[in-house]
Amino acid sequence: AAVAIFVAMIFDGLDGRVARMTNTQSDFGAEYDSMADMVSFGMAPALVAYNWGLTELGKLGWLAAFIYVAGAALRLARFNTQVRIADKRFFQGLASPAAAAVVSGLVWVGVEY
Repeated sequence: AAVAIFVAMIFDGLDGRVARMTNTQSDFGAEYDSMADMVSFGMAPALVAYNWGLTELGKLGWLAAFIYVAGAALRLARFNTQVRIADKRFFQGLASPAAAAVVSGLVWVGVEY
């Protein structure tokens, strides 16, 4: 499952590029992409991390997974509200795919080694 998150990162990078290249980007597409990012880079890493190492913590493990999901949701919500006003030269915060890479990479390395 951790590998699938890395595959989702590749496709996440491609879908925006294809939309810009074909001049088919829209507000709906941006919102739909954020929803897909929430599933791929918010829920999936949290569930993978919970199943791998947070299960033994019980409710505290659920809380840790929830905090990660809530942080990803807030990050995407802030990005969506600042799309038109943010300076494109600078990126604010940690990108959701990068955060997911840290969590799923930790699980992947932990399982393999």
